Amino acid sequence: YELCNEDSLIFENVSFSYNSDREILHNINFKIEPGKTVGLIGTTGSGKTTIASLIVRLYDKTSGSILFGNKDIKRISIKDLRKKVAYITQNIQILNSNIKDNITFYNPNITDSDIENALDTMGLRTWIQRYPKGIYTVIGTGGIGLSAGEEQLISIIRAFLQHPLIVILDEVTSKLDSETERCLQ
Repeated sequence: YELCNEDSLIFENVSFSYNSDREILHNINFKIEPGKTVGLIGTTGSGKTTIASLIVRLYDKTSGSILFGNKDIKRISIKDLRKKVAYITQNIQILNSNIKDNITFYNPNITDSDIENALDTMGLRTWIQRYPKGIYTVIGTGGIGLSAGEEQLISIIRAFLQHPLIVILDEVTSKLDSETERCLQ
């Protein structure tokens, strides 16, 4: 099944519990139309991250249906689903390598030009120019240390280059300065 830009994401009576003791989500219903931006607001522990985790199948629902393009996501391979859904969390994975490798995760199909275009589109060219070797600057052990906000930028660029149909930002801009956050929005 090929997911496409016209596919809605639908939760129908979705419930979820980590164990049988306590239900975290109960009969959740919503529909997100293509091209729409939706924000989930709630207190800590109210289930926002759980909903995001269900969409990318880090967990499977206890009951109900999660549909993408009118097809239950359990019938879509996890590999195909995760190609089309970028889930960016606060916990960023940074490799002991250069900035380019951290953006591409060694995907040979992503070129330097692709990264430069993404940086320009996202208004981040000046950020990368601060480093003497640009995207080839080594970070992590033996290289420079990044701030938490810069790690978040890498994860956002990584997702942008994935060309997803759905982008889930789980408080991902919480460590960015307000000017950078405005630029990215």
